[in-house]
Amino acid sequence: MDPSQARLPVIEHAGYLDPLEDLPGYLYEGAPRAHSGHFSCHFCGVGTSGKLPLGARPGSPAIRGGFFRLADGQGAYPALLNGSYLQLMISEPLAKTGEFLDGRLETGEQSQPLRIRAFDLLLEPDGKMLAQRFLTHMGPEQDEPLLSDPQPTIGCSKLKHALGERPALFPLHLRPSVMDITGRRVPLFYEEALERFAHLVLEHRPPRARTLVYASGQIDYFAVFALQEVFRLLGVRNMTSNCEHGYFSGGVYKAFLAGAPGPFVTIRQALQQPRGLYLLSGWNGYVTHPPVFKALLKKQPLDAWLIDIMQTESAQLLSGLLGPERILLIRPGGDSQLALGIAHELLTRYPRAVESRFLTQFADAASFADFAMLARQPHFAAEPLADRLAPESAYRERIMRAVREIGRQLADPEVVPVAIPSMGLSQTRGIVPHCLWANLLAMLGKYGLHPDGSLAGGVLQLPGQINHETHLQGLSPQHFMGRIPVNPEGAVEAARRHGLPADAYDKLLSVSPRSVLDYSEPDSRRELFVFFGGQFATNMMNQPRWLRKLTDQQAQFVVIDPAPDDFCLKHAALILPTPPHVATARLYQNGEWR
Repeated sequence: MDPSQARLPVIEHAGYLDPLEDLPGYLYEGAPRAHSGHFSCHFCGVGTSGKLPLGARPGSPAIRGGFFRLADGQGAYPALLNGSYLQLMISEPLAKTGEFLDGRLETGEQSQPLRIRAFDLLLEPDGKMLAQRFLTHMGPEQDEPLLSDPQPTIGCSKLKHALGERPALFPLHLRPSVMDITGRRVPLFYEEALERFAHLVLEHRPPRARTLVYASGQIDYFAVFALQEVFRLLGVRNMTSNCEHGYFSGGVYKAFLAGAPGPFVTIRQALQQPRGLYLLSGWNGYVTHPPVFKALLKKQPLDAWLIDIMQTESAQLLSGLLGPERILLIRPGGDSQLALGIAHELLTRYPRAVESRFLTQFADAASFADFAMLARQPHFAAEPLADRLAPESAYRERIMRAVREIGRQLADPEVVPVAIPSMGLSQTRGIVPHCLWANLLAMLGKYGLHPDGSLAGGVLQLPGQINHETHLQGLSPQHFMGRIPVNPEGAVEAARRHGLPADAYDKLLSVSPRSVLDYSEPDSRRELFVFFGGQFATNMMNQPRWLRKLTDQQAQFVVIDPAPDDFCLKHAALILPTPPHVATARLYQNGEWR
């Protein structure tokens, strides 16, 4: 741990914090709602999730007052337990800020083991010490919470860390901090820290200075929208994220299914199929991969279906080219059921299309039997499926016809299906829909290559991640929200849509767009970097030049993250801790929240 952290209020993990069992008010209208206990791992796009037990934990302290007796028997002190805080009514500090003590809270015959960490001092109006306040944990006897029935995988070691109840590499900070004139890091109250942050951004407005934003993939739709709303008005044009490092689940599902990363489909293979059938599951290629999308539109003839939960730019273009019937708008999370519905159609109407040779040589018989039994269930038939998936009744008939038509097309031995999934605007959730679409193609023997090297069918994996497309659109230096170009005409249109004066974005137009890999380029102007999330010091190419930029006297940076690393502590002008990931509800552009 950096020595300066010893003076900062930090905790090892989120187990020291009060449990929150209500959903935040901004997710639902009306009265507060109880949390379901559903928890999704935030570390990657695989989507492992399960349920956590809610309510008081076994052994949680019911005692509110008594004496805290140190484990070494060296003393007992009057104590009051209030939520996650234990107040010891003492006139001199018992421990330095950040230090741990072990002991038991006792009242009469009741006793509860606690581990406490010195947090702050409570003072009388005259400055005399009233009590010392400690953060509490249930001590070494407290078990970690267990996630019941995790799906679709049992989770890796990061799942335990995602639950927030075991120490990570860096502790969680409870208060903002700033570097003082002596080079020491000292804590601030949030009101002071936010005021400092505002001053820093105002001081770095163009043309004499500039602000550049680099965000973690964890920031959600609310955060992206807020950046658009506020920062763009201040002339902050260059905002980006680490989304290009993502799209983990697109590789994991293949190893999960086949025990190996392959088979891979190349762009050339995918696009050069005379009888290609393209299943675009939430893929907004017009935004995320224009070259492939434009090449796809040029195919003659083009046979494609686009599945999404909103009318994206790609959906609008394909609708104009192929007709609205080829755009399937479904409820969020419904693409897994859609894949099973098409499998139902094939198994019940076109059983001869199932490729027994492929299944015998490359599949697990018991696993396929389970998959087929699930897909044959009546509620995956086209009519009941359309009832569940249609966001509005007007789309029910379209979905029902599409399930039957896609099934008929896939049963044609000459058709080569190519699925192009997405993890952004799509309704895709982790690896489950990836696996189901792959199973659908595999049972037809259309997953991989023929012996002569020609494509039998498969999945074309293109860059993206769970929040990738949100970031590509919302943080683009070339576009306002809604794909409005950042030019004089677009700035007026964006201002009009927000009810702002026509010149509201004039400062923004004076700033040149800058690629994230060019953030480290030398510049004579003062620069402020705003980082949402940590590890930014290691995420750039030409790292020595990047580190020189961050430590240059002309540059300052602000870190917005619950667990800043040692580089942040040593160099950041300001650190603003946010709630830990396990305590944060995130809303994605597809309507899903975690």
